[in-house]
Amino acid sequence: MSQVKKLLGAAFLLMVVTFLGKIAGFLREVFIAAEFGTSHNADIFVAVSTIPNLLLTITGGALSAALIPMVVRLCNQKETIRLKRLISSMFSITGLSMMGLALLLFFFGEEFTGLYVVGFSEEAKQLTLQMIRIILPALVAIGLISLFSSILNAYQHFFIPSLGPVFYSLGVIIATVFFASTYGVKSLIIGMAIGIFVQLFLVITVTIKKGIPFFPSRIWWNEDIRQVGKLMLPIFIGIGAFQLNILVDRMMASTLPEGSLAALNYAYRVTQLPLSLFVGSMVLPLYPMIADKIANQDMDGAKELLARSYHLLGILLLPVIGVFVALAEPVIAILFQRGQFDAGAVKLTSLALILYSFTILPFAMRDVITRAMYALQDTWTPVINSVLLIALNITLMVIFVPKLGMIAIAGSTSISFIFAYFRLRYKLIRKIGKTGGKEEQKLWFKIWRNAFVFTIITWGSYHGLMFIWSKPIGMELWLRTLVSLAIGGFVYLYLTFQINTPEVDWLKTRLQQLLGRK
Repeated sequence: MSQVKKLLGAAFLLMVVTFLGKIAGFLREVFIAAEFGTSHNADIFVAVSTIPNLLLTITGGALSAALIPMVVRLCNQKETIRLKRLISSMFSITGLSMMGLALLLFFFGEEFTGLYVVGFSEEAKQLTLQMIRIILPALVAIGLISLFSSILNAYQHFFIPSLGPVFYSLGVIIATVFFASTYGVKSLIIGMAIGIFVQLFLVITVTIKKGIPFFPSRIWWNEDIRQVGKLMLPIFIGIGAFQLNILVDRMMASTLPEGSLAALNYAYRVTQLPLSLFVGSMVLPLYPMIADKIANQDMDGAKELLARSYHLLGILLLPVIGVFVALAEPVIAILFQRGQFDAGAVKLTSLALILYSFTILPFAMRDVITRAMYALQDTWTPVINSVLLIALNITLMVIFVPKLGMIAIAGSTSISFIFAYFRLRYKLIRKIGKTGGKEEQKLWFKIWRNAFVFTIITWGSYHGLMFIWSKPIGMELWLRTLVSLAIGGFVYLYLTFQINTPEVDWLKTRLQQLLGRK
C-alpha cells in the first residue's frame, strides 16, 4: 500500500507542473483563435506546427523509454567512462540525425508540402512551404531537447524539462500579440522557433550545472549504444505510428471546407489537457514502480498498481468526458469565442469535441498498459497495436469522410482508440492475468454510475439555469456554466467519497489539505 501512496503523491506533484504548462498552452490557443479564428491562415499554422510537435513527441518518447534505464544503470554501477561515451555518442547521433532531417525537408520541401496538405490551394501551399523552411533550424534543437530531457529525468530532475512547454507557448503568444497583425501567420512560426531554442538553452544549462558529461565526439558503436538502439526501434515505431494517426487526420481534414482543420485542432487540444495533466503525471512514476515489481516477480503487486491506476484514471477522467459531452458548446465558447472565432466556429468545434472526448479514457488506459508491456520487455505488441489502430482509422475515414465530412474524422479516431485499448488490454491479461474479480466489476459499476449521474445533473442544471441567465455569451454564460459544474461536481464528489478504496482516500486527503489551506 505504501507503493500506491508513493505513486499517488508523485503523480500529484507532476500534475501541478504539467498544469502550468497546459495553462500556457491554452492561453496560446486562445490568442491564436482570437487573431485567426478558423480561417485558412489558422489551418496553415496548425499544419506547420504539427511537424515540430510530432518530432518532439517521437524523439522524446523513444529516447526517454530507451535511454533512462541505461543511464540509471551506468550511474548506479559508477561506470563513468561508459556513461560519458554513451551520452556523448547519443549527443552526436541525435544532432546529426536531426540535421539530416532538416536538410531533407529543405531540399524536398515542395514535394513534402504537396503530399502533406493535399487540399490546400496553391497559394496556401506556398505559404506552408515558406513556414516549414523557417522552422527547420528548430528541428535540430527539438532532438537535443529530447535527449537532454531524458538524461535529466534519469537523474531524477523533472522540473525544468516539464516547464519547457511554458516557454514555447510564451514565444507564440508574444508573436501573436505584437507581430501577427503586421507580419501575419509567419510570425507565429518564428515565435515558436524562439520558444524552442529557449527551452534548449534551459535544459543544457541545467545539464551542465549538474555536472553531467556530454560533448560532441566520435560515436562509440559499443554494446551500450546497440542496446539503446534495440530498445528504441519498436518504441520509435509505436510512437511514430500514433503520431502518424494525427497526421492522417490533418491530411483528411485539409480536403474539407475551410475551418475544418482548425476546428478539429482546437477540439483535440481541449481533450489533451486532461490527458496531459492526469495521464502523463501518472505514467512517469508508475513506469519504474511497475518495472521493479515485475523484475522481482511480484505479479500481484504489479497488478495492484495497475488496478489502482485504472481506478484513479476512471474517477478523474470520466467526469471530464461528461463535461465535454454535456457542456461542449459553453466550454468552447468560454475558451475561444472572441475576435474571429464566432458562433459558427463554436458549433463546429464543439461537435468535434464531443466526438473526440470518447478517446480520453481509452487513450489513458492504453498508455498505462503500454508501459506495463515495456516493463515486461515486450515492446512489439504495442507497436502492432498502434499499426492496427491506424489501419482501422484510415479505413473508416476513407469510407465515411466523403459522406459525413469532419464528423467522420473525429468519430473514426474515437472508434479506433476504443478498439486499440480493448485489444491491448486483452494482450496484457493473457500475460499477467486479470487485475480483479467481482469486486473489481462492482467498483467499476460505481465509478461509471457516478460519472453518468454527474453528466445528467450538470446538463440539466445548465439548461435549467437558462431561465435565469439566458445570454449565450459574456458573464451570464460563465455563471451558467460554473454553477452547473459546481452542482454536478458536488454530487459527484459525494457519490465518489462513498467508495472505499485507497485512491478515493487519497483524493479525500488532498481535498481536505486544499480546503485547510484556504
